[in-house]
Amino acid sequence: MYIQFVQGNVKRGVDVELGYRTLIVGPNGSGKSSIINSIELGLCGYATDVSGRPMVKRNTDLIALANEDAGLKVTLETDTSHKVTYSIRRDGDRVKRATHRLNGLHATMPFMDVREHLTGSAAKAKTYLLGWLSHTLLEKDIYEKIPAANLDEYQLAAKACKSQASDPIDLLVKIIAYAKQRVRDSRKEVKTLTEVVEGSGLHMNTKPTTESEIASALAEEQRLFQVYTKACQDVPQTEISPEARDKIMSKWQTLSIELPQLQDELNRIEMDALFAPISDKDDRLFGIREKIREIAEMHHAMGATACSVCASTVSPSIFASTAQNMTTANQQMQHKVNLHRQYDALKKTFDEKKQEGRAMIEQVAKIERLLKDPPKSVDIPALEKEYKDALAKRQSLEQQLKAWSEVKRLHLRVQGAEKAVERHQELAAQGERIISELLQQAIDDFQDEVNKFIPDDFILDIDLENDSCTFGLRKETKVVTALSGAEWVKMLLAIGCAMSQGADFRVFTPEERAYDEQTLFDMMEALTDAPGQVLLTTPVEPSFIPPEWTVVRLTDQLPF
Repeated sequence: MYIQFVQGNVKRGVDVELGYRTLIVGPNGSGKSSIINSIELGLCGYATDVSGRPMVKRNTDLIALANEDAGLKVTLETDTSHKVTYSIRRDGDRVKRATHRLNGLHATMPFMDVREHLTGSAAKAKTYLLGWLSHTLLEKDIYEKIPAANLDEYQLAAKACKSQASDPIDLLVKIIAYAKQRVRDSRKEVKTLTEVVEGSGLHMNTKPTTESEIASALAEEQRLFQVYTKACQDVPQTEISPEARDKIMSKWQTLSIELPQLQDELNRIEMDALFAPISDKDDRLFGIREKIREIAEMHHAMGATACSVCASTVSPSIFASTAQNMTTANQQMQHKVNLHRQYDALKKTFDEKKQEGRAMIEQVAKIERLLKDPPKSVDIPALEKEYKDALAKRQSLEQQLKAWSEVKRLHLRVQGAEKAVERHQELAAQGERIISELLQQAIDDFQDEVNKFIPDDFILDIDLENDSCTFGLRKETKVVTALSGAEWVKMLLAIGCAMSQGADFRVFTPEERAYDEQTLFDMMEALTDAPGQVLLTTPVEPSFIPPEWTVVRLTDQLPF
């Protein structure tokens, strides 16, 4: 299978028929790259050598290849009538997403893959080779390379990174990055905690405060508090002098006159005929009598001769006398209530003054006792200071114990963080060792695969030791990197075949250079047996072309 027809509006436009082996001849600007770009877009969705950039994939950049304002479009058709389309449309100033229909076709452009992955930085080549190996690698293959002492740590890291990994090698790479980040985080934690400990002024060799020291300080504090409070209680609250005693006695004499007067008033109220306990029944009767009074007054005002309640015939005067009786009874009841209120207020005043008199008597007795036997002088401020000093000492000891406990806790965290640094450094080192082993295995396996497509007297040699990826052909012990055009194409062909296994078909597009006629012929001979379609571009047509090759001449298509 090969691409037979190419149509599209790439650059100046493409409408060409190709063969299985095709030599595209034309000067610069004649449209050679337009054909190659059209095939790249149709098969892979990218274009190479666009505006000085080796590869372009973004729609907003690819749309610049179109020679129409409406958008970019490419159609490829194989010799088996299988069609592939690729298009990008404009919507005003917006560039819409690309529409790419391969219709089940799996094709590859091996020389482009070699340029993309194995030319340039060594890091990019290592990533590709490890990815190439990962297709045949199982997670258990990596587990077997991990020392038993590091296996638990690896499994913990794998659990944290597994959801982000696409394959076992990718998981290992993410675990290495995870371990290095943990090393940085743990070192930062050690530094921060160490600064906190040093700032506290305490160290692990500092003698810590004990619980027994705090208990002794608390006991002393409580003892001094009791001494201080007792001394405060023993201090007289009143002035101790004959004058103070006489002043209180003068108040007592006034009170001794008021108390009998209050008692007489209480006795008078008690003697009143209406002074008696008030019950709930009295309250209910008060309300009933009030309603009867209202009904009787209503009948009297109407001049009624019959009761509207019981329908009895009565004299009209009965209603007037009934209303008067109810009024009198309730007035007596209200008087009774007022007596009780007056009595309660007087009784409260009497009891308060009586209590005040007793307090005066006790004060006078205390003053006379202290005048006869004055109390010993006590330095209250000194006792207070002793108590507060003891309180401060106990609090200081507790704070020291708390600070030392915090320092101990921080010290343990420092030790834990230092161990974490060691563990994750070891994990990262083990991971990098395994990556190095896997990379060497990938290089060996990849070279073995490439060597299947290289003549027996040469083998591929890949060098990733420096910053860039270089490769050449080894014969016996000598590595040749300065290859001729034909040798270089043979090597790229072998590498491309190894990289593109499993594709439905391959399209080989060697990079155009100013080759001389003999080199170009040798390249065509080398590509004759390529396992896929070959498209070779050149500005100059050789004098002899192998019969297997189709020639597309673009010279006649120039607009002059």
